[in-house]
Amino acid sequence: DTGAVWIYQRDTGDNWTLAQSFTAPTPTAEEGFGYTIDVEAGWAIVGVSPDSPNGQAYLFELGDDGSWRHHDILTGPSGVGFGSAVAISPYWAVVGMPSDDSLASNSGGAIPFQREDDRWVQRGLITASDPTPNLRMGTSVAVSGDLAIIGSPGPSGTDGGATAGRLTFFPLPSDRLPEAVGEIRDLIGHSAALST
Repeated sequence: DTGAVWIYQRDTGDNWTLAQSFTAPTPTAEEGFGYTIDVEAGWAIVGVSPDSPNGQAYLFELGDDGSWRHHDILTGPSGVGFGSAVAISPYWAVVGMPSDDSLASNSGGAIPFQREDDRWVQRGLITASDPTPNLRMGTSVAVSGDLAIIGSPGPSGTDGGATAGRLTFFPLPSDRLPEAVGEIRDLIGHSAALST
């Protein structure tokens, strides 16, 4: 399953019509292009399946003629679910990698990218302050302006229990803000949205 994306546009009569469809610039079997997508201010970021053999997310820019054009590929580690959660604002893109094992088994994380002129540049790595196995940080991501929220639906550490989860707020590119931590079986962090 290489995947595809369909872009719909609302007209003045509140009707939605297909404006454009596209695939990855170089479609790859089992990639699941379009597994996640976010659109904001003339930018679209398209993620891939957590089972994708490649860790990447695709950036598309809306042209003056109203068509979407491939702009860049954000790359990350393979085999960690990089690209299975994506978010974009005019100057920041955040890509989740919930299966990252660098701090603990499946503790996860996310990578922020900042737009500088026509390039998107990686700005560090977002990880849990107290990584625990199966936390799966980066299962969901959202960004608005210079603020990101990263969802972690797994065990929340000290007293949260098996599936309490947490949401962590990050002012980009700075340190974390206070977290919202759930109770047992709350699954906080499975999905996230943000508006500032």
